[in-house]
Amino acid sequence: GYLVGRPLSRLRGITIKMRANRRTILTAIGAVLVVILGTIVLERLFRNSSREWATAVQAMLGIIIAIATVVYATLTQQLVDVARRSPREAAERDTAAAVASAITANSFKLSAVRDRFPIDLSGGVPTEPLFPQQEVQDVRSLADQIDIRSVELPESLVTPALTATKRLLMLQTGVLCFMTACAMETRAGETAGTPVTWRSVKGRYYTDIRDERFSVEWDVLTSGRLAEDADRALDQLHDAIVDYMSDT
Repeated sequence: GYLVGRPLSRLRGITIKMRANRRTILTAIGAVLVVILGTIVLERLFRNSSREWATAVQAMLGIIIAIATVVYATLTQQLVDVARRSPREAAERDTAAAVASAITANSFKLSAVRDRFPIDLSGGVPTEPLFPQQEVQDVRSLADQIDIRSVELPESLVTPALTATKRLLMLQTGVLCFMTACAMETRAGETAGTPVTWRSVKGRYYTDIRDERFSVEWDVLTSGRLAEDADRALDQLHDAIVDYMSDT
């Protein structure tokens, strides 16, 4: 499952590596310029030497300058390529990083929901809700954060982002349906003066809540499978983001 507080160390490492590559290119260009300037200085110093010696030195220095010029041109082009990355690509990377950060920041909240499963159906039906309303809202909040950013993600991340959104919404809906079934049956039991059991709550779920829009079976609803599916989808999205950032 998704670990609480899972760090973005790999994403940070990628950012550091990109900055390091840029610094390396700039350093290399600087070194090449120093070589060229040094070569010119040496050529000036040995210009008045013996004819054979001066000719040899000039030939050697000419080769060095030619090689240094090629290296300089190559490194400069690489630096230009880095600088010319489109604003769209930069925005996509920023969005991907923001989604990964949102997943990490909310992981402990999702763990609180996941840890309440499976529902213990061996005892009585509790009089208080098993899921605090804030936990349900946290699930929806993360789904909304991913969904609203999905249109700004690179194409390779859209499908895993939408899948994660769908799984989170399924989890939220499942929890709400479970809580509603418990509340409805509890009120009905109090009105009729009859005991409320998990069997009667299950019957209420199938009678008044479950339909073609939400057709999850009771066993799936109470087992925690929806939470596992959401957890797995978030893991896959996070890993896809890390792979994307590694490749760009």
